[in-house]
Parts: sequence; structure tokens; C-alpha cells
Amino acid sequence: MVSEHLQGSSELYGELLVHVSEPLSALFRKAHSLQMAFLNLLDKLTVDGNVTDKDIDTVCCVCYGLFEVCQIVTSLDVKLVVTLWKAISKHAVQKKELLRHHLDVDKMIQYLCSEISNGYTYLFQLLPHVDEEGMVLSQGDEKGFQKEYSDYLSDCGSDVYKVLIHLQRMMPPSIHRHQTEDHHNEEIKRQLLNATEPLVSCFLTNTKFLQCLISYSSVDDLTDADSFPHLLLTIHVMNSIPRLSDIEKERWLSPNNHPEDSPAHSLIQTIFYLLNKCSVEVILPVNVPGLSSTSKKDREVCLYDEICVHFCGFIGSLPVKHFHKLEEVLIVNLLSTSPVCSQLATDAWCFLVRYGSAELCDSHVKLLLEIMKNIQGHTIQYRNVTVLVNRMIKFLAKEHQVDIIKLYPLSNHMTLWSALSISGFTSTNARSLVDDIVGHCVKNIHNFINTTEKKPDSFVFLISSIDCLLNIFNDSDVVEKYLLPNAQSTVVEKTVMICNSFSDWLILPITRLCLAKVIHLYSFILPNLNNKEILQILILISTVMTQRPDQYFKLSVAVFLQHLGSVKLSPSFEQSQILNKIPEIFNSLLSDTNSIIKHKALETFTKFAEITVHESIVPQCIQNDTNIQDSVVAFLNKVGIAIVMK
Repeated sequence: MVSEHLQGSSELYGELLVHVSEPLSALFRKAHSLQMAFLNLLDKLTVDGNVTDKDIDTVCCVCYGLFEVCQIVTSLDVKLVVTLWKAISKHAVQKKELLRHHLDVDKMIQYLCSEISNGYTYLFQLLPHVDEEGMVLSQGDEKGFQKEYSDYLSDCGSDVYKVLIHLQRMMPPSIHRHQTEDHHNEEIKRQLLNATEPLVSCFLTNTKFLQCLISYSSVDDLTDADSFPHLLLTIHVMNSIPRLSDIEKERWLSPNNHPEDSPAHSLIQTIFYLLNKCSVEVILPVNVPGLSSTSKKDREVCLYDEICVHFCGFIGSLPVKHFHKLEEVLIVNLLSTSPVCSQLATDAWCFLVRYGSAELCDSHVKLLLEIMKNIQGHTIQYRNVTVLVNRMIKFLAKEHQVDIIKLYPLSNHMTLWSALSISGFTSTNARSLVDDIVGHCVKNIHNFINTTEKKPDSFVFLISSIDCLLNIFNDSDVVEKYLLPNAQSTVVEKTVMICNSFSDWLILPITRLCLAKVIHLYSFILPNLNNKEILQILILISTVMTQRPDQYFKLSVAVFLQHLGSVKLSPSFEQSQILNKIPEIFNSLLSDTNSIIKHKALETFTKFAEITVHESIVPQCIQNDTNIQDSVVAFLNKVGIAIVMK
């Protein structure tokens, strides 16, 4: 009653408050002394086995009374509030066996969560003028309740979730945080870290807490500001899962096993879902404390690296019976259009097969190869699977690599071998593959050249052969280690002859695609070409450039010109013609209105100008167009230029 009277004294006494403040202060001190005396007596109270329901009701009444006083004096005396909360927690824990079915701990924790949330909000409003010592004392003893009463908590799980999200949202590294001074941030962050771990541990089995983290409604409705704190909290939960029993793990990993379960994502899928929602934080990147670091205590790492490390650690502790769930999530996200999700799926899958058995790696590679075969076209999904397979090939046992080569013979799977990295195979297998691929592709090119009546289907088959050769020549280590000189000479000889086969077919898109790939291949064999052959290629390029070719063709031409810059043309009749063709083609690329082509052309022209020994042609490429000149100057000065996207 005294505390309640003091709380409303301003309204009750009005202007007379100044005249009664001293008696009121004395009254408060007296009441405080009585409370402390009462608490000391309460500490001496022992409970034996002869306890009646009335005794239990009396102890509950005392705890509720102290709780009511806490609610009243919160704004009057922080230290008193902490003392009272500790008293409630102490006696509730000591007499847990008696009070567990009678004391409403949920209500108390819900109030504490609200007070902590409001207190921190007010704290950020006051910064930098804040009493940090007082704030440390105002935390109450929430985790003391939860640790002892975790089996009897139900409704307050959502309140604990909300307060943790609220606090994390206001703190670095959240991009939605309040801007405060570093030393204040560090103090509050320390308190938050100390509170988060025990709270999460206590609520891992709480249904409300689980639903807040992984239910469809909670995860799908997250705001941008709450997604990042939610992700960090979920990572804390994931780190704690290995300590749970099998039944408790099941609730997080297979939350929809029973009809009464609320619809929810599995914890594994939730990680990917949240990572996608936090793409901005991943790309920036936002840095978080490196909990996995052993070299530096306060080392910070980027968000993606930290999530990847913890997720892989979680996979390492995952029971075998849950692997089918993991594999299902990995394949779904590998085929996702989200770059961050596909990257995490790729990294996690590599970890899985790297530290799994050789047979596991073999079976997964074969599964992914079948997926590659069935994905039509060069889509994002095809690229994602290809990247993963090429990373996993080097983990295969030598005999399993041989099995792959036999299972997917080159004659029937050229598209597959045009995408697989040869460098991932052992040296013996790689050398054998290069010999087979070059021999097979040269034979196909020879047959194409010598076919009298060429049909569109002929070019489709030729494209597969060129792609396989490009796959080899794109890797300089493979060329240096495994491509024999005589085989390389044969490739040069046959590919140069292809040019003569295009003159009557240039209007067809499939022909232009094929020609673009051939030009790309020419980029790698330029040192082996003579002036006459180079001129022949440039004439063909110049002809196609007047026929509105697609972006892929123009990009291939840009790559060719960049490599041409490193070639020193020997004096000959064709040399002057080549030096006239190069500015013509460059001018066409540099005047393109497509932003991708424009940027690539500027990049190519800059590198060409830096390395070519034929400096006289560089000004000729831009001399007749002031817009091109301005674009080149802006590019060199790293100044943005306006480009129309088509």
C-alpha cells in the first residue's frame, strides 16, 4: 500500500507534494526496512513434509504480493526491484516441488519480458546519457525462473521470443538498429549475449517458442527489420539442438509429424528461408562475432561464413535418421533461384560428402549427374548443379571416377562432358579424358566439314563438340598438363576450316550461336593462327555484325578482340587489312546501346589498348564518334555513364 501511495503521490498531492516529500521519504524508508525484515524472516522459513494446501496458498500469496510490489516500484527504485525479483525467484525455486502446479510463473515472465523490452527501448532513447550500472541491475532474474520451471512454462514462450527479437533488432550488427556510441553498444551487447544463451536453452522444448521460430505464419510474416534477429536466434537454437533428446529433436526437425501439430517449416529449411530474407545483410556483408574463431576472441566474420560454419557443424551432429530431411532441403535449395540459398546448399553438400564415406560421395555425384541430364537448357538450376558436381568430383575415389567415365560415355553424353571440370579428376583419368574428348571432337568437326549438305541439325551436333573443346581450353592447367602438342595442332587445323562452312547459313540463329562458340574457341588458339586465317575470321565477324547478332555473339567477339591484343601480327599483305578491320569491329561494339555489351566492349578496348603492339590503330577505334570517346574517358576515370538497357 505504501509503494502504491508513493507511486501516485504526484497526482494525489499536486502542488502540496513539496511540503510532504520528507515524510513520504521517511515512510518509504520505513516500508523498505519492513520489507527487508520480512524477506529475512522468509529466508529462515523451512518447509517440512507436513504441508497443507493452506500453507501452499500462503506461500503463493507471498510470491504474488512481492510480484505486485515489483510492478508498482519499478519506476521508483531499481535496486529494490532487483532485490524483490531475486526474492521471488529464490523462494519459487527453493519450494518448486510445492509450488510448481500452483504458482503462475508464466504471468511473471511475461511481465518481465515486457519490462525488459520497454526498459531497453527507453535506454536507447536516453543514450548516451545512461546509467549503465543501473541497467545491469534491472534485468531481474528471468532465467532463474525459466531454468527451474521450464517444464511448466507454456504461454510465455512467445513473450521471451519477442523480447529477444526486440533487443537484437536495436543492436549492432542489425542494419535497422539505433545509432549509438560503440562503448554503449558493447555493454548492452554483453548483457544480451549473456541472456540469450540460457533463455534459448530453457525454451527449446517450449511449444510457443518453437512456433514463433519455425511456424509458417511466424516465418512468412516476418518484417525486414525482424528477419535478421530471427535468423541469429534460429542459429542459437540450431547450436543447441544436439543436446536435446531424440524426441525433442524430432519436434524441430520434423514438426509436422502429427495431425495436431501447427504447420511449420523444419529447422533446416527455416535457416535457408531466413537466409534468403536476409540477402541484403549477406551481400553488404554484415559482420557478426566469430563464435567459431579460436585465434582471436573478438574476431568478426561475415554473416554468410558464420552461418555456413555453424550449419556444417550442425550437419556433423545430425542423426542419420534425419539425413533424408537434410538431403531434401539441400536439393530444393540447390535448385533455387536464390544465390545465397544455392550457395549454402552447395557448401553444405560439399561438407557432407567430404567428411562422409566414399560411397556416399559416389552416390550423390551420380544423382546430381542424372539431374544435370534432365535439366533442359543452361538455366540457373543447371549452373548450380554443375558448380556443385565440379566441386565434388575431386572428392571421388579414383575407382569411382572411372565408374563415372564408363557410366557416361562421351559418345552419348557430350553435353555433360562439356560442363564437367577435367581438373577435378586424377591425372591419369584427366589425361585419358582429354585424349578421348579431343579425338572425338576433332572427328566430329572433320565429318561436319566434309558433309556436302549441311542441315541445321548438323550445327547442333557441332556445338556440342565445340563446347567440349572450350571446356578444355578454358582451363590453362588442363591444356598445359594433359593436351599434347600434336593434338592441339589438329584442333587448330580443323577449327580454322570451320569458317568456310558458315557463309550460306549466317541468317539462322543456330548458325550464329555455333559461330559465336567457334570464335570463342579461336581466342585460345590465336597464337597458332597466321595472318590469313585471322583475317578470314575478322571478315566473317564483320559480316555478322551488320546483321543484328545477339548478345552472346557480341560477347564472344569482345573476348576474341581482347586476346587479339596480345598477338603481334607479322608484316604481310593481310596485316594492313587486319588492322583496318579491328577498329571497324571495335566501333560497332562500343556504340552498342545494350549495357552489358557496352561495358564489356569498354573493358575489352581498354585492355586491348594496354597490351597491343599496334598502337596506331587504338585512336582509329574511337576517332569518328564523340559519344564513344566520352564513354571511354568516363570508363577510364571510373565515372558512371548513362546506358539504355535493351
